[in-house]
Amino acid sequence: MRKVDYACAFCLFALVCLVMPPASSAQTPVLTQHNNNARTGAYTTETVLTPTNVNQTTFGKLFSYAVDGRVYAQPLYVPNLAIAGKGAHNVIFIATEHDSIYAFDADSNGGANSAPLWQITLLDSAHGAPSGATTVPNGDVSTADIVPEIGITGTPVIDAATGTLYVIGKTKEGGSSLTYVQRLHALDISSGAEKFGGPVALSASVPGTGNGASGGVLNFDPKWQLNRSGLLLQNGVVYVAFGSHGDNGPWHGWILSYNAATLSQISAYCTTPNGFGSGVWMAGTGLAADVIDSVNKPYGRMFIPTGNGSFNATPPYTNSMNYGDDIIRLDLSGGTLTVQDSFTPFNQDALNIGDEDLASGGVLLLPDQSVGGHTHLLIQAGKEGKFYLVDRDNMGGFNSSTDNVVQVIAGQSGGIWSGPAFWNNTLYEWGLGALQSFTLTNGRFSATPTGISQENSEFPGATPSVSSNGNTSGVVWAIRTDQYNQGTSAVLYAFDASNVATELYNSSQNSSRDSAGQATKFAVPTIANGKVYVGTAGELDVYGLLNATPTTATPVISPAGQTFTGSLSVTITDSTSGATIYYTTDGSAPTTSSTKYTGPISVTTTETITAITSATNFLQSLSTSQTYTLQNQLAAPTFSPAPSSFSSPISVALSDTTPGAKIYYTTNGSTPTTASALYSSPITISATTTVKAIAAATGMSNSNVSTATYTFTPNQGGTGSNFVNGFSSAASVMTFNGSTGLADSRLQLTDSGSLETSSAWFNTLVNIQSFTNDFTFQIASPGADGFTFTIQNSGLNALGPAGGGLGYGPDAPNGTPGIGKSVAIKFDIYGNAGESSDSTGLYTNGASPTVPFVDLVAPGINLHSGDTFGVHMVYDGTTLTMTITDGVTNVSYTTSWTLNIPQIVGANTAYVGFTGGTGSLTSSQKIETWTFTPTSQSPAQAATPTFSPLAGTYPATQTVSLSDSTAGATIFYTIDGTIPATSVGGSTAQYTGPLTVSSTRTIKAIAAASGYSASAVASATYTIQSQAAAPTFRSAGGSTLLYSSPITISASTTVKAIATASGFFASNVSTAAYTITTGGSGSINFGSGFVGGGMIFNG
Repeated sequence: MRKVDYACAFCLFALVCLVMPPASSAQTPVLTQHNNNARTGAYTTETVLTPTNVNQTTFGKLFSYAVDGRVYAQPLYVPNLAIAGKGAHNVIFIATEHDSIYAFDADSNGGANSAPLWQITLLDSAHGAPSGATTVPNGDVSTADIVPEIGITGTPVIDAATGTLYVIGKTKEGGSSLTYVQRLHALDISSGAEKFGGPVALSASVPGTGNGASGGVLNFDPKWQLNRSGLLLQNGVVYVAFGSHGDNGPWHGWILSYNAATLSQISAYCTTPNGFGSGVWMAGTGLAADVIDSVNKPYGRMFIPTGNGSFNATPPYTNSMNYGDDIIRLDLSGGTLTVQDSFTPFNQDALNIGDEDLASGGVLLLPDQSVGGHTHLLIQAGKEGKFYLVDRDNMGGFNSSTDNVVQVIAGQSGGIWSGPAFWNNTLYEWGLGALQSFTLTNGRFSATPTGISQENSEFPGATPSVSSNGNTSGVVWAIRTDQYNQGTSAVLYAFDASNVATELYNSSQNSSRDSAGQATKFAVPTIANGKVYVGTAGELDVYGLLNATPTTATPVISPAGQTFTGSLSVTITDSTSGATIYYTTDGSAPTTSSTKYTGPISVTTTETITAITSATNFLQSLSTSQTYTLQNQLAAPTFSPAPSSFSSPISVALSDTTPGAKIYYTTNGSTPTTASALYSSPITISATTTVKAIAAATGMSNSNVSTATYTFTPNQGGTGSNFVNGFSSAASVMTFNGSTGLADSRLQLTDSGSLETSSAWFNTLVNIQSFTNDFTFQIASPGADGFTFTIQNSGLNALGPAGGGLGYGPDAPNGTPGIGKSVAIKFDIYGNAGESSDSTGLYTNGASPTVPFVDLVAPGINLHSGDTFGVHMVYDGTTLTMTITDGVTNVSYTTSWTLNIPQIVGANTAYVGFTGGTGSLTSSQKIETWTFTPTSQSPAQAATPTFSPLAGTYPATQTVSLSDSTAGATIFYTIDGTIPATSVGGSTAQYTGPLTVSSTRTIKAIAAASGYSASAVASATYTIQSQAAAPTFRSAGGSTLLYSSPITISASTTVKAIATASGFFASNVSTAAYTITTGGSGSINFGSGFVGGGMIFNG
């Protein structure tokens, strides 16, 4: 018989009794991350949403609520909750990185529900923070993992018995004497008020000598520890897990436990008390726990995966051992955390060295199994993409040659940065690649997917959830967030749970109606009572059946839009009883924060009135608008180009449709009058500027003011904001060579393999006459050798030697130069030719990046520390100044070099990027963020070369001409398919005349001209095929048949034939007519002599 977690069942029953009026129909709350402590992600009491009605016609976005920060925590749902003074509501709870928590009506944004039912901040004194407390800027922990601030990250948990929400908030406090604090809060879910004497500041210590320990004691560090995983509540105890901020600082994996009623700490456990690392983060999924013996072991057991770190655990297991890249079973008796068992992959050391965290994915506990020999199973996967099916009662320990688990599913998924879902004996997972399903039969999963979606995701994949009505009507939901660092929208997906190849819906199908807010990675949808809740960067989006909730009637604006003289009285009405109208007069979209309509609006100038209505128990109406044009008022001026961002000076032209109108303008943001500057010619704008303009003419009223803002964004060579949040989208705008790849959102130059060489270049040439250059990097498992930042004009395929050559030059002086026409600054962690094993230096034209060198040991910069370092470079045209700062210790060092970079690289523009190398000793070298900003104006780009004839397949040798429309341009080309440089060398040649192409060949060309940046690369492939010879007929002289033997002809026949051969065009058509003349039927007639032939002469 299946065991039941009676503690959790009692909590749910108690909450229903606490918050639900007796007459209400039962609804299921969502109180914890992924629905339950097993983290199955299944909401199995959904009676509204089905595979039949979830489609873009009947399902979509209903409304949204604005919030003050990014939402990483999964929304939680409590039905029929009594809110003081506001009655009972179905409530959705949202926590943000701005340390705010909101309680919203879950069903309607109309009327009073347009505002939160309650909202609190953890930054005020009522919630334990001193005056001046803020969230933690991401720069304080030297990572762009969570930007721009860190507040609430882990999903809270709601205590079902007492109506209490537990949450961890992170703050920066103390003014000039800075401290970083994390607090456990217990909030009343009906008001947001603190309970039980809370909050309590987190602190802990264990015996140990691990990273950051002092005097044999290792302390919890609230600055460097991050609570990303969801909180766990089990049998009156709250458990909180911690990992790191980008592997920075003296961090470890920690689990802390607290009495839910008193907030007193019960226990503290560190995964590496005598080592380093081993964080517990699981892409935000919740801590998983079971209770298999509610009588004798009512507190149950917890199962946690850990990330990279020290490992030395062997049976009998103790809390003093180190558990890197492990799955640990903790006994929770009395709330005290005690290691009982573990499983460790056989390749733990390789996982640790290669930054292949096991803890990047969450743990899911399967329902009890009656077959297969293993009653209690869990499944988990990490960055390697392997799924481990583990017996929770006998986990398997560590074996250096094999994995002692129930099942390993390998090679079916990309890396996992998410958690799976489970429903109806089916596992759903979405790693790098497609959403997949695996079927559970006889205690084992199918070795290959039984369903694969058509949609694919890059990092971080997605954590799916499932809604169903028991074992029927299953829908798999997921939020795709892989464009989170590009500022684009999250996309909600729905798939048929019985076959995930069937996509039911996605929010981009009707984006004008359904588009979600800006994506936040690791977001998980919450499904409840016919709706789906999606947290994003700045809003909560609510989806559901489009006609299930009434919408306030669209307001009516009267009179209709028209041309008028003098003034006009405009009224707005609505047919929905009790509705409130809100409006704007500038054409912008109104909200419930806009002007409230209280009476007729006097219109005295040209304007557009736009209105919405809002009413309690209704969704807000659609907007409506009317435009009123004042007769004899001039049309407002227009701008060309339209307001936009620019990176080099632009000319803005103003115009007006009224003949004879004069335009007056300002560029300082003030309102123009006829005493302002008179427009006569386009305005040159070279900095961020707001232009305002009016039109005036004799006998007519002045126009309304037109406004346009032009924002100067320095030419960032395609980097800057593109990579300030990481490189997850870099493959489309950068060229990777050698071992370069991506490790989640980081650019990984070497991945701890031996004898690796790598380079990564931004695909567009950038101006390097003067610039600023900022990047952060981290070197893990630092054996050898190092990397460089390089500026070069050898092309996008430039790649130097491995080892001490750092992917740039030879590993010893006087060796064969590497990347030519280049300048490189190195970050070296191994001495190959007398240089320090902790050094920097500048090198040119592919010289050995060994000596001379600049030592970093003396100033206290330790590249071997594993810390994140920030590098800031400034080049003013003469001097390149570099400052390197340890983001953990804040130690910095500055050095500089005098050089003419354009002269060395041979142009004012060049490719920028990184190179790296390893030898027999290895390392994982990662660039975390990068912003390159030219500070001199980039010239216009030369036109792209053209080819004549066009690329194509031809039957004979072709003469190909290259041309360019930029005056004075020089064309450089290659014929081997490589990217050409802007000067002769290697495979690059200068175009001087037509090229003879006699065999299949790809020509790539680039144009360079004085005063211009290099053109884009043009490419043309010419396929040359010879033509087969036309067939001949042996005799002098239908149907298409394959010729195999002589043809017998017995009547007059015309034979036509072609020849074909592999690699050749088909031949021309040959024709032969054969006329058969029957004997005895003709006559002899040589009346005109014997000149016509027809006789045979012999002898």
